[in-house]
Amino acid sequence: MLRIWPEARVDGQRIQGKGDGKQHKTNRQAHFTSEGILMTFYFTDKSQAHTPGSSTQGSSRSLPIATSETTLLMHFLDVVFPLQYPLYKPPITQGGRGWLLSLLLSTKPLYHAALGLSAYHKGTILLETSRAQCGKTNISDQEKHFAICLIEFQQAIKDVNHWVSEIAVCPVNSLGIMACVVQLIFFEVWHLIPRLDVFGVLFSVQNGAWQIHLRAATDIFSQGFQDQAANVGLHVSMDALSDTSPVACEMTESGDAITFIFLAGVVAWLDIVSCVSTGQSPRLLHLHTSALSSVSHVQLENIMGCNNWAMIQIGRVAALHEKKVEGIRNNHFICESFGKEVDEIRHTIQHGLTEQFLAKVQISSSDAHAKHDPMSPQNIITRLYSLAAYVYLEVVVSGFQVVETDSDLRAIIGEAMMLLQNMPRGDIWRGIVCPLYIFGTVTSCEHRELFRHIFSSEPIKDPTIHHRATILPLLEDIWRLRHETLNNVSWEDSLRLSKEKILLL
Repeated sequence: MLRIWPEARVDGQRIQGKGDGKQHKTNRQAHFTSEGILMTFYFTDKSQAHTPGSSTQGSSRSLPIATSETTLLMHFLDVVFPLQYPLYKPPITQGGRGWLLSLLLSTKPLYHAALGLSAYHKGTILLETSRAQCGKTNISDQEKHFAICLIEFQQAIKDVNHWVSEIAVCPVNSLGIMACVVQLIFFEVWHLIPRLDVFGVLFSVQNGAWQIHLRAATDIFSQGFQDQAANVGLHVSMDALSDTSPVACEMTESGDAITFIFLAGVVAWLDIVSCVSTGQSPRLLHLHTSALSSVSHVQLENIMGCNNWAMIQIGRVAALHEKKVEGIRNNHFICESFGKEVDEIRHTIQHGLTEQFLAKVQISSSDAHAKHDPMSPQNIITRLYSLAAYVYLEVVVSGFQVVETDSDLRAIIGEAMMLLQNMPRGDIWRGIVCPLYIFGTVTSCEHRELFRHIFSSEPIKDPTIHHRATILPLLEDIWRLRHETLNNVSWEDSLRLSKEKILLL
C-alpha cells in the first residue's frame, strides 16, 4: 500500500490490513522526495509471499519510493503498458487500470519487472534522442539509475524462474506471479538480443527464454484455472457466465476478478499467437471452449482487439498443423479425419466472415443512433484476424501453391490488402502484427512494397521493440523461397527459415 505523510516518520508498528481484518507487521522506512513528500511502499504479508529477498515466514518489507522510481512507475503505466496492450481501454465501471497499480504495489518482483521494462524502454528512447541530438551517448545520473533497475530486474527473473521450477499446483499468489511472468515474456520478446550493454550494464537475454516463460504461464493458468476462478468469485463454470449474471454484477467490486480475467485473456492470446511462428498446438487448447466462449467474461476483443471466435480458429489451425506434421513424420496421417476437421474449421471461419459482413450492412443501413460502429478498431482487427485465419488454414492444408489455384483464397487476400491500404495510422496497427505476418507470407509481388513500407515505418517500427525488425527479413526469405521453388513450399518449410522463433506482437 502507498502512504503519503506530511512529515518524516521512522518507526515500526502493527498496522490494520485494509478489508481483511488482520494485522500485518511492517517495518516502515522514511524517505523524502525532491518535493519534500514522504512516500512509503509497503509489501504486506499477503503480497510478500515468495518475493525476492523475503523469508517464507511471512515477514513483510517496505521500500521507499524515490522520485526516480515514481517516474519509472508512471512511465510504465502511461507509456509501456499501453504499448503492450494498445487496444485495452478498461471502462470506469471496472476502475480503469487501478487493478494494475494495486497489483504492482503488492507484488515486489512484478514491481521490479515493471520498472526494469520501463527503464529499458525509457533508456532506449533517451539513447536514440541523444544520438540524434549530439551523436554520442551521455550517461546521466538518471540513466545510471535505469541501469540499477535492470540489475534488480535480473534478480526478479532469477526468482521467478525458481518459483516456476517448483510450481506443482496453482500457488496462492498466482495472479502476481503470472503477471510477473507475462512481463518477462514481453521483455524477452521485445529485446531479442542475446547480450545487451545498457548504460554500462551487461544484460543477458537467453535465446528462447520467452517460450520457457510462456510455457510456465500456461501451466500456472491450466493447473489453477478452476480454483483461481473460484477464489476471485467466479465459482460457476466459465461457459455458464454471462454479462447479466449475478457474478458479473459483483465483478466491479472485485479487483482480483478483473485481474484474473485480464491475465487469463493475455495468456490465452499469447499462447495462440505463439503457435503461428512455432508450429505447435496451443497449450491451452482444451480450455478454449470454456474460457473463450461467447459468454465468457474473458473477451479478447477488450484486451487485444480480436473477437474470441476468430482467435479460437487460429488456435485450431495451429493444432491441425501440428497434427499433420506429426502424422506425416510418424506415417500415421489419416486423410479422412483431417479433411473433416479442415471442412469444419473452414465452415466456421466462413460463417463468421459472413456474419461480420451482414452486421456491417445492417448497421450501415440503420439510423444514426446505432450502438455499434462497424469500423471500430475491434471490428477491423477481428476482420483481419478472421481473414488471416482463412489464409492460414489453406496454406497449412495445401502449401503456398494454393495461392495460385484457389480463387476464393485470392479474394480473401484481396480484401485484406484493401483493408490494409485504407487503414488510418494509429494504435490499431500495433494490434495486427500477427495477421500482417500471415498476409505477408502469401502476398504477391505487386503488394510486397506495401509490407516493406509497413514494417519499416511507425507505428510497427519502434526502436524499443527490437523483434519486429526481424519480421521483414523473414518475409523476404519466404518470398525468395517461394520464387525459387515455384511456390512448392509448405507452412512447415516457412517455419524452418526462422532461426529464432518470433512472438508476433
